[in-house]
Amino acid sequence: MLWRKAGSPTHPRHISARLICEIDSGRPAELPREAGNESLLSEEFLKWYRRLLEAGASRTISTLNTRLAQVRRLLPSVGRVLDQALREADQAAAS
Repeated sequence: MLWRKAGSPTHPRHISARLICEIDSGRPAELPREAGNESLLSEEFLKWYRRLLEAGASRTISTLNTRLAQVRRLLPSVGRVLDQALREADQAAAS
C-alpha cells in the first residue's frame, strides 16, 4: 500500500498516520520495532484523529471508533482517551 512507502518509517507522525490508514482499511496494523515511545505515538495519533474530525471525515472516524479494540492493543493511551471521549459523548447525547 502507498501509505507504507510514504514518509519516514520511524517518525511518530508518519507511523500514526500509517496505523490510521491500516485500521481504516481493515488491514492488520502493527507497530514497527523502531516505533519508539508509546505516549509520543499516541499524541500524534490523537492529532490525526482531531484533524479527521475537523475535516468532517465521519466515515473514517466511525471506523476507528468501531475498531477501538485494535487501537487499544496498539496504543493503550489512545484507547483510554477515546474511551473517555466516547463515554462523554454518549452521556451528553442521553441528557
